[in-house]
Amino acid sequence: MRAKLATPQLTAVNLHLDQVAEAAIDLLIAAMEGKEPQPHAIAPPQLVVRESSAA
Repeated sequence: MRAKLATPQLTAVNLHLDQVAEAAIDLLIAAMEGKEPQPHAIAPPQLVVRESSAA
């Protein structure tokens, strides 16, 4: 998020932290309820190329 605010805009890696956090919460709830944790599909990291990288 802050990478967009810099000049030039910085290239960054999107780790999809919202998906990671949701999966972690689901695993925690399953553990607390004594259930078998279910695997989660999380998108792989994504390179976000911006002005700071040579094209």
